[in-house]
Amino acid sequence: MNLEQLSMHPLEQFEIDKVIDAAFKNPLIQRMKFEVTRDLILQSIKKQTIWAHLL
Repeated sequence: MNLEQLSMHPLEQFEIDKVIDAAFKNPLIQRMKFEVTRDLILQSIKKQTIWAHLL
């Protein structure tokens, strides 16, 4: 799912869970020097969705 698709409709909980699960599997996230939490990823998703609405 890309930002354009995110901006077209609100995210369902299962979609949010899928994005968060995928993020935790991403090697870049796994190598982060700080703790990446579910809440941090959720905040990032919300920010990206807000920006997509503004574009």
